[in-house]
Amino acid sequence: MPIPKTRRAYLMLVAALWLAAEVESGGITQTSSPVQEPGVVTTPAAVPQLTFQLIAAFEQKPQNPAGRLLEVKPGVFLGVSTNGGEFSNGAVFVLFRTGNNVWTTRTVHSFSGIDGRNPRAGVIRGHDGNYYGTTSFGGAHNLGTVFRMTASGVVTTLHSFDGPSGEEPWAPLVLASDGTL
Repeated sequence: MPIPKTRRAYLMLVAALWLAAEVESGGITQTSSPVQEPGVVTTPAAVPQLTFQLIAAFEQKPQNPAGRLLEVKPGVFLGVSTNGGEFSNGAVFVLFRTGNNVWTTRTVHSFSGIDGRNPRAGVIRGHDGNYYGTTSFGGAHNLGTVFRMTASGVVTTLHSFDGPSGEEPWAPLVLASDGTL
């Protein structure tokens, strides 16, 4: 079965990042391939040198970022943290550059436990302009929630998992073309 183009691109990126890290650390010294003799020492000249830069450290609130970041506009990202926030139940945060080109974070919403606890999968933007996500715990049955967040950070619980309807979601929500989650 062929691999979809987006999945192929993702796998190629992961492989390139791994290979670049191995090359940078001196870990790749021999290759074996159908084109070359086994054990031939090669220099992977086609692999670009990658440089990683720490842009933000999560030392206080929020803590333990999880899931993917969502770029809400150029240079502004929305993400979740499994811990931290005002109640130590996780938070939704925004990551952005300040005027002096330094990256910083600001908590947009702190989960109280009643509205969810420990988000892990990031958020998605709905067709209505609101943001949607899940928490792995908290809610009415402490088994996780599906939530909606407005651009101003107001969170509404749309569903509290109860066991039969599911529990402890970790995967991101998916937005269908018709706007349903």
